[in-house]
Amino acid sequence: MKSLGIHLRLLLSVFVLISAATFTLGYVGISISRQLIQDRFEKRISFLAKYLALNAELGVLIDNSGMLNKLASNLMTESDIAEIIISNRDKREIIALSKDVPGPFSTVEEPVLVSEHGAHEGIFERYSLRGRGEKIIGMVQIIYSTAHIEQMLAIMGKRFIWFSAGLACLAGVIFYFLSRSMVRPVTQLAQAARQVARGDMELRVQPGGLPETRDLAVAFNSMLDSLKWNRDALEDAYQEII
Repeated sequence: MKSLGIHLRLLLSVFVLISAATFTLGYVGISISRQLIQDRFEKRISFLAKYLALNAELGVLIDNSGMLNKLASNLMTESDIAEIIISNRDKREIIALSKDVPGPFSTVEEPVLVSEHGAHEGIFERYSLRGRGEKIIGMVQIIYSTAHIEQMLAIMGKRFIWFSAGLACLAGVIFYFLSRSMVRPVTQLAQAARQVARGDMELRVQPGGLPETRDLAVAFNSMLDSLKWNRDALEDAYQEII
């Protein structure tokens, strides 16, 4: 079995290294991006649940399904929300709105709280007062679809694969021509050595563009000059003997 040449070995080694580095860095990058996107999406849904729980306080207290239905209907316009359920402290559903949304689904829950300090003090101040005079009077449950975000992440993954493959191929093509220019002088030296072995002592190798291959060509030519000089000297000595 014929062993691989220097050119092919260099090309395969660099292609494997570049591909491994590209896919590794890309995988890490896509994982970080995926985590950031999911976190922001979940925080957005959680914020909507807190907002609805804050504004639903009065409706839950007076058991006003019309008021709660209006509040929930505003959030149902969000494309990712599949169902909203608002229940009282006895876990009895006051309202339940839903629409057809493709799965998979996740759920977020947020308690409806009543405070002695009032019901409209702002969402951030409101939820920082838990445990200080507030009581749970109900629960807001939002069921949302992750299909859109999963689809977006899948598209990102496919684009990453194509980009990585294209980058690896581009790097392979570039290195192919670079390695070819490095290997060509060595191949020429091998061909010249074969011609010299067949008796062509006048052959000389053109120095390459790289310092190393240039030195190698100069040394090879010097060796040929020395061989030719010794051969001529030997022939002259032989002629004198004759």
